Amino acid sequence: MQDFFHLFRFGTDLPFGYLGFYLILGFLSAIFFIIALREIKRQKIFSFRFVFSFLTLLLCGFFFLANFTSCTDIEFNTIFSEKDIVGTWIDEGSQLQLNKDGSAFLNLNSVDLQRLKLKNGKAVWSRLHDFNIRLRNTPKDKYGPLIRVIKASNKYRLIIEDYSSLDLWDGDLGFRKAP
Repeated sequence: MQDFFHLFRFGTDLPFGYLGFYLILGFLSAIFFIIALREIKRQKIFSFRFVFSFLTLLLCGFFFLANFTSCTDIEFNTIFSEKDIVGTWIDEGSQLQLNKDGSAFLNLNSVDLQRLKLKNGKAVWSRLHDFNIRLRNTPKDKYGPLIRVIKASNKYRLIIEDYSSLDLWDGDLGFRKAP
């Protein structure tokens, strides 16, 4: 069900973008609700105007649900310790093994390889600031992709931080710790 709602998720980096989106969505919903009520009063519940209004209201409802259910119980600025992230992490055909000594082993699917711009096999990781870890193919590499550590439903998750603003995050909860 979460994947279905993900299709209707709205994201923007514009100032007051969410306010504008919800005001327009609310205005459209009110107009189509009034049209639907008028058609019910006229006892024309199978007319084109009623069916179109009803389906548009349903679509607006999906937009509201998708945007409110996708962001529940997520902590983006969680403080973590090394013991919290050491272990095996999995996500849709990808596996990431983070070892206590700073070494890592990557077995990623093609999508994650492209997003991280790394190669499968041995790698290294290091903590960067409070919320991120940095992955690199070799210790000599100066820069590498950032992985943000978040907490969703009181469980740590690792998300690929390849967006310019948190508002543009795609909603994917990323890697979860293997059982």
